[in-house]
Amino acid sequence: MKEMKIAIFGGSFDPVHAEHINIVKAAAEKLETDKIIVIPAYIPPHKQGKSLASAQDRLNMAKLAFGQIKNCEVSSFEISAGGTSYTYRTLQYFREKYPQATFYLLVGADMLKDFYTWKEPENILANAELVAAGREGEKLNVKAEQLRFFAKFHKFFRTLEYTGRDISSTKARVLCA
Repeated sequence: MKEMKIAIFGGSFDPVHAEHINIVKAAAEKLETDKIIVIPAYIPPHKQGKSLASAQDRLNMAKLAFGQIKNCEVSSFEISAGGTSYTYRTLQYFREKYPQATFYLLVGADMLKDFYTWKEPENILANAELVAAGREGEKLNVKAEQLRFFAKFHKFFRTLEYTGRDISSTKARVLCA
């Protein structure tokens, strides 16, 4: 039996935008995944205290946005769990659900700088390979970041051969306002 390859893509998705969708499509193609699971956070730890659309609205937006992508599912795991959403817990849950799978954790390259401050980053890396997607205009020195990452975790992250446009949910909310 072929080993299943699953990419996990979490976030606040407040709102979901075209680059989220493009990252998922690129990951499906470049990583040759069997499944991509999109997981809206209930309370993202790095956005505590900020006003978000309701959890149910963000879940519904994600279902609409990602619903037409082959082999992509939107999970309510973190929203159903409530409280602060921590990636290490989510990966443990999916590791138990799919014990034989290879996992990839998709993040924007901008999140690489913050990854060191995430709760239990070693636990995350024990359960998934980190895959960073670039963003247009981003000033990330991948080689230097790889060395820093390796010095801390004794692992490398993978880069997704994809460069998205310079858009973020924050920019989208500002433009809408």
